Amino acid sequence: MENNLAFKADNLSVAAVALKFDIPDGQIVARAYCTVETAAVRFRYDGGTPVAGVGGGHLANAGDEFIVEGTQNVKNFRVVANTATVANLYYTLESV
Repeated sequence: MENNLAFKADNLSVAAVALKFDIPDGQIVARAYCTVETAAVRFRYDGGTPVAGVGGGHLANAGDEFIVEGTQNVKNFRVVANTATVANLYYTLESV
C-alpha cells in the first residue's frame, strides 16, 4: 500500500540552481508523481545536474506528467527550467 507523504509546488527558473525533491526527514520515498505547468523543464535522476537546452537532461513540456520510481532515483532527481520562462513543477511523494 502506498502512502502519500507530501504534495509540493516549485517555481523553476533557468538561472536557479537545479532543484531536488523536498523529502521529509526520516522518510523513504519510493516514487514521485510529477506534473509540469507553464513551461518546459529538464531533469535527470542519475546524480548529474540538468542544464537548459538540448542535451541537458530529459525534456518534459508544460502539460506533461511523469513518474520517478526507485528510492535512489528519487534522491538523485534534479530539475531546472528549460527556458527563461518560469516553469511550475508539482509533485507528490509516495512511500511503500
